[in-house]
Amino acid sequence: MSQELDEIREDRNDKVAGIFKYFSLVMGVFYVAMGIIFYYFPLLENMDSWAKIGVSSLLFLYGIFRFWRALKS
Repeated sequence: MSQELDEIREDRNDKVAGIFKYFSLVMGVFYVAMGIIFYYFPLLENMDSWAKIGVSSLLFLYGIFRFWRALKS
């Protein structure tokens, strides 16, 4: 009985890990897209260019980091 429960737990943990990996990949793409969109968003034209570049760069780099970390694991 205990062995069956352990197998069920392992299967469940594998499925949950797969879902988290997929979600991490999607969020990595989301942050990269937000970094690009933030720079070209028309309502932020009156914002200083250095601030737009800074925020866009941070979002873009964070997205790449998340995507890379999801692929690595």
